Amino acid sequence: MEKITNENLYNKQQQEIRDLKENISQRKQWFNKAHKMAGTNDHLRALSKKHVSIMRSKEKKLEKLKENGVERIKDNSSIKLTLNNNNSFKTAIRVENLSKSFDKKLLFKDGNFTINGGDKVGIIGNNGSGKTTLLNILLGEDKNYIGDVYLNPNMKISSLSQYLEVVNEEITILDYLLTTNETENIIRLYLGSVFIKGDRVNTLIKNLSMGEKCRVIFTKIIIENPDLIILDEPTNYMDILSKESVSLLLKSYSGTALVVSHDRHLISTVCNRILKIENNKIINFTGNHTEIIEFFTCNKTSNSKLKVNKDEILMLQCRLSKLSGLLDDPSLEKDAKLNYEKEFLNTSRRISELRDIKYKK
Repeated sequence: MEKITNENLYNKQQQEIRDLKENISQRKQWFNKAHKMAGTNDHLRALSKKHVSIMRSKEKKLEKLKENGVERIKDNSSIKLTLNNNNSFKTAIRVENLSKSFDKKLLFKDGNFTINGGDKVGIIGNNGSGKTTLLNILLGEDKNYIGDVYLNPNMKISSLSQYLEVVNEEITILDYLLTTNETENIIRLYLGSVFIKGDRVNTLIKNLSMGEKCRVIFTKIIIENPDLIILDEPTNYMDILSKESVSLLLKSYSGTALVVSHDRHLISTVCNRILKIENNKIINFTGNHTEIIEFFTCNKTSNSKLKVNKDEILMLQCRLSKLSGLLDDPSLEKDAKLNYEKEFLNTSRRISELRDIKYKK
């Protein structure tokens, strides 16, 4: 029994090693080709850097697998592109005192936030909380609300779902992307970055899996380089490779994006902003990759414990976690440490005060 289990684990590990080697090899080939052709193409150069970063990560994972992997029990029997920098819009969207009800049900009230050019914004919340409704309001497709919403009229907007609805499936991948007026060599580079290469580019779109189709269409959107990209539950259609490809392209894209999704990995990987609809409020949170993950973690913890003032407590808990990490830094200067310690103490006191209010009620 032990031999069979070990053999299964070993074989699974070896397959993972082969897959990693193949992935690393493909990324190296793509990078070498893209690096030569990128020239002054800012987007291709950015995309190349992302590929190198992922490639290094996979190389480290491969090394760990080789060093710490399962050992087989011995059997002694015989047996780069020229795209404009489109984050130049200082204000892409501005919302003031936004409230919305649907069939007499309040979705959210008194929402205030500004989305700047280049922001990648994740819109999250429970089913029925009003995520898609908020998206439609921001895009001007739903006018039945209270408050003021400004959408920069100069922005070119592209939506993955709209492209999916109108794509011509009777043409090849290459012909479809040639409608962007980009050169074939550049198109092949982009397709290579999402693991569609060689003769595969001559495949009819109707013969693609849904995941492949999403990769192709999203590649077209990126090449066209709109100012604002809309993704409404994009991972519903995607396999793992497609999710990774879209994340990679989106991170190297300089414009603004609104992403409605339950996929926390996609949100935390790509977004620097969160708009969360909860208890009829729109919670606005800004942070880097680590802070976005902390936001999800803190939110998960607080949901079961706090019902009163929980939005403020949530933000304070996330800040407390951040301060704790900063104070653990041995290279921290004395003055900075004193300031962080003071803020840590004040933040802790404020959390205690808010919890006291809850329990008194």
